[in-house]
Amino acid sequence: MRTTIETMMHYAIHLAKKNQTPYAAIILTSDYKLLAASPNTVSENNDVTAHAEINAIRMAGERLGTTDLHDCILVTTCEPCPMCASAVVWSGIQRVYFGLSIQQIQQKGHRQIPLNSADIYSKSGNGIYSEGGLFDSEVLALFDNYKKAKS
Repeated sequence: MRTTIETMMHYAIHLAKKNQTPYAAIILTSDYKLLAASPNTVSENNDVTAHAEINAIRMAGERLGTTDLHDCILVTTCEPCPMCASAVVWSGIQRVYFGLSIQQIQQKGHRQIPLNSADIYSKSGNGIYSEGGLFDSEVLALFDNYKKAKS
């Protein structure tokens, strides 16, 4: 299982690099099959809700024909923001793995609401498992490359 999560995090990092953004998210089925993958498309879509996690949740729901993703796993380059963490709760996703924390994202100069996803998950009562810090140095490099590209 751990190897699959790590492989999928590497895929998320690759997807983010390919799309010149530090943000990408992947949703897996409970048996670790790829269900959905998306980068952040806020600028491309002129849609402030088009975060990678929201995009991936929408894709997964469409593919499964349901809004109930309780058997799914989210792997994302960055800790879900409050909007995305709330979408995780409403979708029923039970496991979340991420790279950088919200605090680390803020330190890289990106606007964030300083509310950890774990706080949202614990208040939901859904028993969502969350683990951060996966390949954080590689995700930090995404932010450095993004900043260079935007300069």
